Amino acid sequence: MALEQLEFGPEEVLYVGDSLSHDREGCLRAGISFCHFCPGAVHDLSLPSVKYRIGLLSELASLLLPKT
Repeated sequence: MALEQLEFGPEEVLYVGDSLSHDREGCLRAGISFCHFCPGAVHDLSLPSVKYRIGLLSELASLLLPKT
């Protein structure tokens, strides 16, 4: 509903969440890219693989800004 109201498609957004079981699964079902926010455990090899994982919110800029 939110994407419809904002007039964005699922391929145009990146959802940032800290729950793999809720946030990630919801994104997978909706076709939305997911970024796992995981302070202190970014390099924890026991975590499931995700395309994006950050430990600080300031790291989002490098994901969102166009590559030059």
